[in-house]
Parts: sequence; structure tokens; C-alpha cells
Amino acid sequence: MGLSASLVQASCFGSMRPKFKSWQPHSWFIQGKMVKTRKVKASGRFGSKYGKNVRERISKIEAKQKIKQTCPFCKKKSLKRLSKGIWLCKKCGKKTASHAYYIE
Repeated sequence: MGLSASLVQASCFGSMRPKFKSWQPHSWFIQGKMVKTRKVKASGRFGSKYGKNVRERISKIEAKQKIKQTCPFCKKKSLKRLSKGIWLCKKCGKKTASHAYYIE
């Protein structure tokens, strides 16, 4: 076991390890997973494509889309989106067609 500590560290990172000693991984890359961005939330999956305003709009729509909506028949918050414009109430079991993303 005559390997020095610097050789062991260099072999762990391969050729990606920089030459300087104070190397730290990026703050946005933690334990092999990308961290969600603060403003655009789940639409951070698009990266830098499409622009910030479009990604913020998408995140607002998706947040409204995923919450339970009020059923127009039984008035309970149990309506879930099945697909574009098709909604299913978990309480009364009725299927309804309405707006694509959320019911107003």
C-alpha cells in the first residue's frame, strides 16, 4: 500500500479533477442529483432553454394543475385531472370534461 493520498484522490475523480487543491463540487450539484431551482421549480428540468419567463409561467400552471379541484357535482375537493380536459371525482365517481389545466 505504497500509494500516496494524492494518487488515490486523483484516481477517484479521473481526468475531471482540477489541478488545484481547494476543489469543491458545485453547489447546485449535490450527491449526483441536480437541485431544483428556486423560481422556476419543477420546470427547471428544461435547463436554460425557452427563457426564464416561460419557465415561470409553466411552473405556475403545473402547480395549479396538480392540486385537487372542487367537484361541480358534489362540491368536495376531490377532482383530479386524468388527461387533457378530463377530470374524475374520487368521492362521487363522476367524470367530467372541462378546461385542460384547471377548473375555474
